[in-house]
Order: sequence, then C-alpha cells, then structure tokens
Amino acid sequence: MKSLLCGVGAVTLFATVSLAGDTAPEFTLTDLEGSEHQLSEYEGKLVVLEWMQYGCPFVRKQYETGKLPALQKKYTAEGVVWLCIASGKSADEDELKNHRFAKKNAATAVLLDKDGHVGKAYGAKATPQFFVLNDEGQIVYEGALDDDRSPDPTDLSASTNYVADALDALMEGKPVEVTISKPFGCGIRYGD
Repeated sequence: MKSLLCGVGAVTLFATVSLAGDTAPEFTLTDLEGSEHQLSEYEGKLVVLEWMQYGCPFVRKQYETGKLPALQKKYTAEGVVWLCIASGKSADEDELKNHRFAKKNAATAVLLDKDGHVGKAYGAKATPQFFVLNDEGQIVYEGALDDDRSPDPTDLSASTNYVADALDALMEGKPVEVTISKPFGCGIRYGD
C-alpha cells in the first residue's frame, strides 16, 4: 500500500484485479450537456476512458501544462473517442461546468458517474486513471497516464506516456507492450 497526499488529504491506493485483456464493461452515462453516451455506440473505434477530478493536483498538472488537452486533441483528430469520467463525489456537475480546466478539455465528452457504478465496475481507484480500448471493445491498457509521479506543474521531466504508446501501437497494428501500470494520484471518493 502507498499513501499519497492530495489536496483533500491522504489517500491509500489498494491493488485491484486487472481488467486488461477483458471486454470493457458496458455503461450509459450523461455528459455535461445532458446527452447520453453508451459505450457500445463507439463499437469499432479506439476509446480512451480517463477518470478525472479537476481538484486533484495530479490532474491539474496535466491540464495546466496542456499535456492532456494536447493528447486529447491529437488522438480525437485521428478518430479516437476520449471520454473523461467523473465518478462519485467528483461528479459535481456545477463544479465541472464552471471549472477553468473544463474549457481546456479537448475530450469527446465529460461524463458524470454520480453513483460511481461505472467507476466501480472498472475498478477505478485514482485520478487520473486510464483505460484504453481497442476497436473490439477489449481493454488493452489500464493504469497511469505516464511514469511521471510528480504533481508539480513546474516539473516537466521526460516521461514514458503509456496511453500514447498504447494508442500508437494500436494505430500501427502492433501489440500494446505495456498493458498495465499502477495508477497514482488522488483517490476516488465513492461515498460508501
């Protein structure tokens, strides 16, 4: 177990069972504009599921530095569906709509998982945490964005970007080399 200090206090992340190699659990969630998104409507496409909460310093770093919006913009322009999911207590619709990072987000949609059922189905424990799905709906990568564990936005050290590597491999018809990594960041508060 490893404790991380986040803006809301100390969080302990526990090891979970990996879904890598499994078919992604189906879900239907509503976005910030009130439209429903069903995972199965993206069948035949590459999909990134990004668990996020804008109050987390690890998430803020990725958005303040422009790293995540640039990745989202690059891959959505290439046909990838990028869905940000706010689960549990971080799914505060008013906060998400009004937060400055929402304007920088270049994802396909920001989805609300208020009761946390989707986050729990995927075993999402931290923000940011990612799941990359191939065009058959199989989870081919799950875990952290990269191997840079610093929440400091001034620390822009070189890192291995697991999500970009997985997407690039899929687009080139190659196997994904790293299929799982340990997520780190702020714990998701499901409220139960």
